[in-house]
Amino acid sequence: MKKNKYFGTDGIRGIPNDTISVDFLVNLGKAIEVLNCKKILIGTDTRISKDMLSTAIISGCLSRGIDVYYAKVVSTPMVMYYTYTHQMTGLILTASHNPFMYNGIKIVENGKKISEEKEREIEQRMDNPVDIKSSIGRIYKIDIEKEYLDFVFRFAKPTNLKICLDCANGAMYKTAPFVFSKICGDLSIIGNEPNGININDRVGATSLEAVRETILRQHCDIGIAYDGDGDRVILIDHKGNVVDGDKILYLFAIALQKNKKLNHQKVVTSVMSNLGLKKKLKEKGISTIEVPVGDKNITDKIEKEDLSLGGESSGHIILSEILPFGDGLINSLLVLSILQSQKKTLWDLTEIPMYPSRLINIENTGKIEEKNLDLRIKEMEESLNYDCKIIVRPSGTENVIRVFVMAEKEEIVERYSKEIIEYWEGKKA
Repeated sequence: MKKNKYFGTDGIRGIPNDTISVDFLVNLGKAIEVLNCKKILIGTDTRISKDMLSTAIISGCLSRGIDVYYAKVVSTPMVMYYTYTHQMTGLILTASHNPFMYNGIKIVENGKKISEEKEREIEQRMDNPVDIKSSIGRIYKIDIEKEYLDFVFRFAKPTNLKICLDCANGAMYKTAPFVFSKICGDLSIIGNEPNGININDRVGATSLEAVRETILRQHCDIGIAYDGDGDRVILIDHKGNVVDGDKILYLFAIALQKNKKLNHQKVVTSVMSNLGLKKKLKEKGISTIEVPVGDKNITDKIEKEDLSLGGESSGHIILSEILPFGDGLINSLLVLSILQSQKKTLWDLTEIPMYPSRLINIENTGKIEEKNLDLRIKEMEESLNYDCKIIVRPSGTENVIRVFVMAEKEEIVERYSKEIIEYWEGKKA
């Protein structure tokens, strides 16, 4: 299938005033008309570029007679929820876990990211604009938080745990502290002072040192770290150990199985998920279905196979009985409920032998097939009886090649990672 021109695995990503210019975004706003929507909900995270970019997209939409409901700074799950309950189109300006100098666009319909086919339709319209006289749309300010919080509080139960909350200086900086302040009497909060340029800066789900240090210093029971737009969550236990999306997925799978709510005894994972998770689930009678990277692929497989649960090690977790998309806030509340009901620590419930792995980003200097890596990777996999994962792929959000190696022993991971990089850089024939 033809690769999209502008859209990657999670929407459009780039650098404002460079790869995503104002003209580009006005054009994108106009091209959204191919979705045949009469109105669109738009929200942003906390990046300094949000005002410039939202103004450009809004202008394009208005020029095509599309009414814009502008929610300003809100989380991705909040926009997803509103489009799901109101059956409408939404657009989120965010670059998720990336630094402030990046930004991006996610487009959703009825609580789901749009299909690749619709992404291509938008791209084609952007590259071949139609000069038509349209009516002029209107812009409305809208508060979508109350309706979302009414839903969230269904899952919020009082807890006596001491919690450290890391909001990544992103879209969750107000919402998460508000919710947790209602259920937790001992709460430490970091990453809740956004200034436009500190989103994901040494805080959040991809930079865990700050929350780990706070947990150990203040003797917290659990740490909860969101990414910049709030659809992912990573946890830290009371000993300072990282509980990533794979371990959260295991926790949910066992809880669903215990309550006889795990459809077909299957869980959807991504190709990046840990082999330790797969083995541990198999011990419990649960099989896994692997899909390519991207929460959209997880969602599609869950829907197609009528399954209950899927997720990625990055912290995207989808529980289809609750919502057809990932919500970091709700998922963290569900974890707390499990801990409370079982009267156990996070460490007790997520102690899974995981395979060591390494993910390296290297400069994208050419097509993967031109580097002739396939044969050597196959030889590596055969030598380990396929008890490994070796993935080399272009990033869908950055101009880099991601090299991912997972094996049972750390020294194998290091050796094979180094060898692949040397092949890529032409240092080894």
